[in-house]
Amino acid sequence: DFCAMIIIKYNKTKKGISDMQLNIRLQKILDILLNNDYTKLEKIMKSLNVSKRTAYYDISKINEYLQKSGLEITNIRNLGYHINPCDKDDIKKLLKYSTDDYILSPKERSIKIIIDLLIGLEKSTIEKYCDSLYVSRNTILGDIKEVKKYINKYNLTLNTQGGYTLEGKEKEKRYLFINLYNEYGYLFYEYELIEEYKSIKTEIEKLDLDILKHNNLNYILMYLTIFYKYYYKKSMNCFHKEDIQFLQNLTSNDDAKVLLNSIRNIISKDISDMEVYYIQTFLVSDNDIRKFFNEHKLKDEYISSVKMMVKEFEKISCISIDDYETLEKDILNHLMPSLFRIKYGVYYPNIVKNEIKKKYKSVYQFTKQAIKHVDNLMDMFLNEDEIAYVSMYFGGYTSKMGVEIKIPKIVIVCNFGMATSQLLKN
Repeated sequence: DFCAMIIIKYNKTKKGISDMQLNIRLQKILDILLNNDYTKLEKIMKSLNVSKRTAYYDISKINEYLQKSGLEITNIRNLGYHINPCDKDDIKKLLKYSTDDYILSPKERSIKIIIDLLIGLEKSTIEKYCDSLYVSRNTILGDIKEVKKYINKYNLTLNTQGGYTLEGKEKEKRYLFINLYNEYGYLFYEYELIEEYKSIKTEIEKLDLDILKHNNLNYILMYLTIFYKYYYKKSMNCFHKEDIQFLQNLTSNDDAKVLLNSIRNIISKDISDMEVYYIQTFLVSDNDIRKFFNEHKLKDEYISSVKMMVKEFEKISCISIDDYETLEKDILNHLMPSLFRIKYGVYYPNIVKNEIKKKYKSVYQFTKQAIKHVDNLMDMFLNEDEIAYVSMYFGGYTSKMGVEIKIPKIVIVCNFGMATSQLLKN
């Protein structure tokens, strides 16, 4: 009876995950798409012995499933169906997570706890996490330690009195929320709002707004819908006066107002007018931000930090940099839009991050160390996505100079035997 009770409780709790599973045929189609750069419809029809109509319908169902996590299959004319290589790992994680027998890793459990703390739909307690994550009290206590370490990077702390709550500035909380969404999108699946997202997009399309041309439109709409529905509790009143004046004079301000009203109406939530600037931070173009920085000489605040970053990279990598001025200018030019957005808890995910980390492995590690010395001076936390972008500039410079960076290999020689050598190695 006790075992039966556990099974009943487990199946009841897992129902939300079971509901999102794809059937076997759809999984086979997705496997074909994941293992090929481009796939013609005829190949899918032949592989699964289905009609053209069925193949179209199946791909539409898969896309509907993927779009709930901000992912999609595109149809490239004359080439076939295509999945962005940078999305393939996320899709594989999503498929793995959607199975009934999937067990969260310790890292994923910690992230789930943080997401819950940010959304805060009900009181956060150890008992609640034991029940929802199917682990013991001691395991949750260990996870809580990891949670504290993780949120500390964002200058946030954990209040343990009367249940767990996050303490810190609203900007840092928002920056943590968007980082988790970008890095662990598949763990947000239960908060999907696909119908609301579609309704907001339809309204914008009717009005023919400029934001329809935005490269990250689908991402922006999906993220803001989830953010305002589940996270939003109070407005962020930290926008500087000169930044507000800058944003008000742009055409994207009108688009942001329309988008804010649309979100208000569709998710039925009272959202402060001040949120228009937060929304506009997603929409404002990089060139407008660079122009603003140049006109107000704001980039002067960061020049010394970028110079120090380049010097630190040179010292760590042991590469002599000849043209400091050009490299510093390129890095600062890239960073300006990011610095503006990060200031208000906004950033876009770097879709080529994993590729950069593999291709420029050593450069990435050196850049990470160099940035660690200056992000405090910049008064902001640069995450792995930004580090990967900056490492592209260092990687491009070293390639241009014909320098190949390799992490030096160490040889351990010890005349006392293998055991001591292994100990030294460890």
